[in-house]
Amino acid sequence: MKRVLIVLVMVLSVSTFVAAVPYPYAAYELETQGNLESIRDEVAAKYAVEAQSEKGSILPWSEAGAAIYSMEVLEAAGNHYAHQNFMTEKERESFIQSRRSQMVDTRLCFMLILWADKEEYVAIDSKNSKISTIVLETDKGSIYQPSELREVSNEFDFNEWVWKSNYTVCFPRFNNKKQIIDEDTEWVKLWVVAGSERIFMQFDFEH
Repeated sequence: MKRVLIVLVMVLSVSTFVAAVPYPYAAYELETQGNLESIRDEVAAKYAVEAQSEKGSILPWSEAGAAIYSMEVLEAAGNHYAHQNFMTEKERESFIQSRRSQMVDTRLCFMLILWADKEEYVAIDSKNSKISTIVLETDKGSIYQPSELREVSNEFDFNEWVWKSNYTVCFPRFNNKKQIIDEDTEWVKLWVVAGSERIFMQFDFEH
C-alpha cells in the first residue's frame, strides 16, 4: 500500500490542480485498457487541489496541496499497480477491495503534500514541528479532527533544496450515521495550522 501512495505523491507533485473536483462517491466510468499509468495520473489530478491562504501567500510553505482518495483514484492506482506486478484478475480485485475497505467505505481520506525550507513546517510527527492543528471544515460549519494521521514520506530534496513530506489524513466518513460529504456538500477545507501561519486546501465539488 505504501508503494502505491508514494507513486501517487509523485503524480500529484507534478499535476495541474483543478478548480473543482468530482463528488467522491459518485458513479464513474474508468478506462481499464491502454496506458494505465497515464490513466492513473489523469484520474489522480482530477481530485487534487493546491493550498491557499487568507493572507494571499502560503509562506513558510513553498508548495502544498491535497487530494481525496476516492474510489476512482484507488481503482486507477490499483489497476496500474496490479499490471506492473503481474497480478491475476482475482488478485487485482482483492487488492483494490482491500484499499477500498481501508480508505473509502468507512473513512474519508486525503493525501496531504507539504514542501518547505524548514523541516518543522512539514514534519508533523517531529518534536520540533511547528504544525499544531490539522482539521476538516465543511460548508455546514462543522469541524472534524483526524481519526488517523500517517506519514508516507519525509525527506530533504537536495536537488530543489527543500523539505518534502506526504501524509495520509483520514476522518470518519460518517457522523451520526450521516456522511460528512454528501451530495449537497458544496465544499470542504483541509486546514494546516502552524503557529500564526495557516493554509487550507479547498475542495469545491462538481454538481
